[in-house]
Amino acid sequence: MVDGVADSHDEWDTRSNDYWDWYDRGRSLDESDCYEDAIASYDKALKARPDDYWAWYNRGHALCTLGRYGEAIDSYDRALDLRPKDYWAWYRRGRTLHEMGEWQAAAHSYEKAIACKSRDFWAWYRLADVQRQLGLHDEALKSCDRATQIKPENLLAWHGQGRILDELEQFEQALDCYDKAIDLQPDDALAWYDRGRVFDDLERYSEALDCYDKAVYLDPEDFWGWYQRGNVLYQLERYEEALTSFETAIDQKPDWQKWHHQYPSLASWVWHDRAQTLRRLQRYHDALASFDIALQHYPGDPSSLYGKAACYAAQGQFEAAVANLQQAIAAHPNEYQELAKIDRDFDSIRDRNSFRTLLGEC
Repeated sequence: MVDGVADSHDEWDTRSNDYWDWYDRGRSLDESDCYEDAIASYDKALKARPDDYWAWYNRGHALCTLGRYGEAIDSYDRALDLRPKDYWAWYRRGRTLHEMGEWQAAAHSYEKAIACKSRDFWAWYRLADVQRQLGLHDEALKSCDRATQIKPENLLAWHGQGRILDELEQFEQALDCYDKAIDLQPDDALAWYDRGRVFDDLERYSEALDCYDKAVYLDPEDFWGWYQRGNVLYQLERYEEALTSFETAIDQKPDWQKWHHQYPSLASWVWHDRAQTLRRLQRYHDALASFDIALQHYPGDPSSLYGKAACYAAQGQFEAAVANLQQAIAAHPNEYQELAKIDRDFDSIRDRNSFRTLLGEC
């Protein structure tokens, strides 16, 4: 609470109706992270002076900080009505739309910001990211190039360029970008993580593991580093170590909702991959419990249903195995029929007629 500015609004009303009093009070509250009260003060200032750019702009920033994105856009629009060529309002409007996942509208705002200030690193960098989200990889690469020309010492632009090149499957060039980021800052955990992802895509798992090891050493609380490390160890058939990595990832208590927009099935993936690792270790009871949690996050996931079927079959629980396998096959007939034909966990029930019927063998 800010001394001298956090009094009740009623008390303040009796003292002043002056624009500057309300505006300055809003700024002080803003700087103290008292955003709700800051917004109320800007509202009072705007009653006194409805055509003030700075009150609308700062109100938008406070609303955005509170996650009230639609209202923030309205405030930025009012600010831009007053100053149509203002860089900051266009840039902040773009950032707000970026947070909302409104990629096309965000790109438009960043382009407007760049028209106001052509050598601004941040607008080019953010524009590249939304272009990547829109699948406009060539345009995104050009925007990243502009960002790195403006600030070649900034790690983020090299990260962004590497990510775009990775998605374009230009893996060697992507590695060059991450190497440049590491040269600039050797203890940058994100660069090591992203470098690991490229080796992962190339199926060069040992090199990927070296990178993920470095990433989690530098940032022991990095969920993604531990999770991807687990996947690489699984590919290398180092199942005990993979299990430890998956469990360490889960121990980070990731905010699943935060990632839901981009990775709606993330929680299911993590619990599924833990379960699959337990299945490889023949810890079928524990694997079933993990598959059940995966299914809580993604009901009807055929991969988890197939995993449960395999666990039940390995334990000789024929009816449960067939019931789960039937659901998996109903979702993806060819994939799970072919997998079950060669999966050794089904060997104990392979001669049962109902199992063979599910596989289309009789």
